[in-house]
Amino acid sequence: MPLMRKLIQPTKASLAAFPFITFSVIISLSIFLISSCSGNGHIDFMQKGSGKSGSKFFTPDEDGIIMDEATGLMTMKDVISITFKSGTDEATMDNILSSINGKVVGYDKAVNYYQIRFPGNDFQATDKVRLKILGGYKEIEMASMIPVTAHKNPYYVK
Repeated sequence: MPLMRKLIQPTKASLAAFPFITFSVIISLSIFLISSCSGNGHIDFMQKGSGKSGSKFFTPDEDGIIMDEATGLMTMKDVISITFKSGTDEATMDNILSSINGKVVGYDKAVNYYQIRFPGNDFQATDKVRLKILGGYKEIEMASMIPVTAHKNPYYVK
């Protein structure tokens, strides 16, 4: 037992080196984390294996924004966002878009995200199209309105 106490008990030399060793470990970890995280804004893990890349996003002008009178929610006029399930081919996407007379105006192909424009002018018409394709096609993972601002009614909860 006395030998074990002697092995566990710190010496003056080890106590003096402790702050230096701790500081060195913290600096080394920081350098490692910073160097591994700086990828010039690219997120490569999302694109591995998909073979698809590229993105372009639609930005509306003032005439391209509508407001839902009931909630004050402002959204893009005639544009919804759709995420297709992984593995959905281009022909299937084109068939779905032609069913609503839609056209791709923005996309991020790495994650199958598309902004779709179609004819229609008000909030209710846009929402009807969104619900139609969300419920009608198993290839669509998500379909949503694209909000431009937060709603103005603080008591609106949906």
